[in-house]
Amino acid sequence: MQDTEIIKGSFCSFIEKLCNLETFDEAFELVDEDAVGMGIGTGEFVIGKEKLYQLMKNSPSVFSAEESAVEFDNAVVRCYDNCAFICMLILLHVRNGENVITHRFAHSAQMRNDGDGWKIVMLQATPLGDESHSMEEYPYSVTAECGGSYKVQEMLAKVMHHSLLGVYEADLTNDIWKRWHNFNESEYAFRITGSYEKDIFANAETSADDETRLRLIQTFSASNLIRLYNSEKFDLCEEFEVKGRNGHDNVWMSVNAFLYKDRFDHVTVQFYLVDIDDNKREELRLKKISETDLMTGIYNRDTFMHKTDRYIEEELLPGCGAFFMIDIDNFKSINDTYGHSAGDEVITAVARVLKSTFRKADIIGRLGGDEFAVFYTGKKIEDILTSKAEFIEKEVLDSCKGFNNVTLSIGIALCGKGDNFESLYEKADRALYDRKKNYGKNGYCFFGDNTPEI
Repeated sequence: MQDTEIIKGSFCSFIEKLCNLETFDEAFELVDEDAVGMGIGTGEFVIGKEKLYQLMKNSPSVFSAEESAVEFDNAVVRCYDNCAFICMLILLHVRNGENVITHRFAHSAQMRNDGDGWKIVMLQATPLGDESHSMEEYPYSVTAECGGSYKVQEMLAKVMHHSLLGVYEADLTNDIWKRWHNFNESEYAFRITGSYEKDIFANAETSADDETRLRLIQTFSASNLIRLYNSEKFDLCEEFEVKGRNGHDNVWMSVNAFLYKDRFDHVTVQFYLVDIDDNKREELRLKKISETDLMTGIYNRDTFMHKTDRYIEEELLPGCGAFFMIDIDNFKSINDTYGHSAGDEVITAVARVLKSTFRKADIIGRLGGDEFAVFYTGKKIEDILTSKAEFIEKEVLDSCKGFNNVTLSIGIALCGKGDNFESLYEKADRALYDRKKNYGKNGYCFFGDNTPEI
């Protein structure tokens, strides 16, 4: 039997046992000790199996009717290793004398398998009216009426697969928190002290650097979330690296938000704060490997080309941009004379000099072999570009003294209207060729200084 069928069967068994007074207690054998309940007849989050049991046992409920039958419809299961998300529509038919009354519920749950079978660790139950629009108040449930949002299911399943730091809900229309819960007293959890808007600003101020702080505030301000809701964007997921408190390391976390209107027609946000640090750092490590030259740690050709084109198209300011083509003179003779390990040392020395010479905003790459390139994003001021070229040549010469005067030839092309990686590469390469042909190696040349037009 597939895991999805086992999960579905376990959850349906849980619901069926809830619907029978004689088996009500047995239902909770499928509930984890640290389970969380939402929307289970209360305005607060319910933390812990015992509290959840007492709440459901003591609350008047059609689930404890003496004569009832349960029907399941439109179940959706998402399984991620030992974590799963299930949601379904439940029709509970309760006999009342000669009449049968049908109650409709949207149920969703997180289930986890720790080796002893699947247990419920988060449960949400929502009574539904007869009108389909009532489902719009509850973003996690999936029924035939609303069609279901697979994106929301995937997001919530991803949330539940990682370390949950906190669950929060706020009325954006009135700028107030409705309910919240921080788990495990985490140093990274969201701190609630005042209004929603004030707390967003306060947490961003204490937890993030300037760039991240601005993005947090812009994204999660009440006005922006209301704007997103009005433009029919009902869910979003943002990842941030936040500062550690009390000497703790920085950590990556995601904020997974769902927007809807409550029964008072107020725009409401419910979001999860999730520790994704381990997975995010592994993702960044793999991305870096795919984007960089393994020997030098700078961008490989494909990444350099892509980032240069994107920067020119989206970020380049007027009067800025220059392309440096850098070639190690007589590199083959270095390998032949001193061996390939010496050639590798020279390659890494050039990369190290380039990284120390240019700014973080500049794009540095190894295009292959002994060929390097830099896209300088600053002003096209010839004196500055000249000084950089001269500095690179001097630093490389000093760094490679043991290999008989390692020198560089450099071609420089100024970025103009309509330029991209290919056109700048051709211009800088032509300048480099002209330098070697007309003036000899070990020097630099700007495209246009006695270079023929391409």
